[in-house]
Amino acid sequence: MATQYYNKASRIDMQEPSTCVGKGQLLLAKGDVEQAFAAFKIVLDGDRDNVPALLGQGISVSTLFQRSVLSLIIYANYAYNHRHASERALQVFPQCPAAVRLGIGLCCYRLGQMKKAKQAFERVLQLDPENAEALVAFGILDLQTMEAANSRCGMEKIQRAFEVDPYCAMSLNYPANYFFFTREHATVGKLTETAVAVTNHGPTKSHSYYNLARSYHNKGDYEKAGMYYMASVKEINKPMNLCYLIMVWDKFN
Repeated sequence: MATQYYNKASRIDMQEPSTCVGKGQLLLAKGDVEQAFAAFKIVLDGDRDNVPALLGQGISVSTLFQRSVLSLIIYANYAYNHRHASERALQVFPQCPAAVRLGIGLCCYRLGQMKKAKQAFERVLQLDPENAEALVAFGILDLQTMEAANSRCGMEKIQRAFEVDPYCAMSLNYPANYFFFTREHATVGKLTETAVAVTNHGPTKSHSYYNLARSYHNKGDYEKAGMYYMASVKEINKPMNLCYLIMVWDKFN
């Protein structure tokens, strides 16, 4: 029904930006990402500072990359452009919600601009201290320094994210990673099974299946390990997960 109304609105006035933005949002919700990207582009060709279209196009690009539709080089270019588009959106509408700055931080992270990513996540938490995604992302940056003090701060941020939102898949996966190395496999199972149940995001779900797989692998249950490695590979084609799957298959041959 919504599609019919948007199509009717387009026939009345093809140049109305709100129609294209709404249609793009509807297409995103339906999973038709390439057409959504095209709808947002029509708006931006006429008004490069249209905030909803800028943000919608950024979500479209991110989704296409996660589906492996875009190569890494092409995505890097899009991420660079999207970061500047998001910054432009903030200039046009400084009252944008914290989630917009979270998107900037994630783009900077993808581009290897860790200092700018950290600044963006800090600003998100100033605006929204209980933003679970920003807490996890900031925590990961701390952990990547490989310094004891920062690692403690990183785990505290991730633990805080879990307290804020115990059903945020990101805040479930990273503690599970920690408990894997402390060999607390029962806790790994509880956290990752919950993460699988609460997300439909391919890369996040792949991470959850990978955590489950290597936990069973470590315990010597190669049948379940193989099953979860396969599930991880199906969610997103990740070479490392495929290597572990081959290792498990070798155990049976």
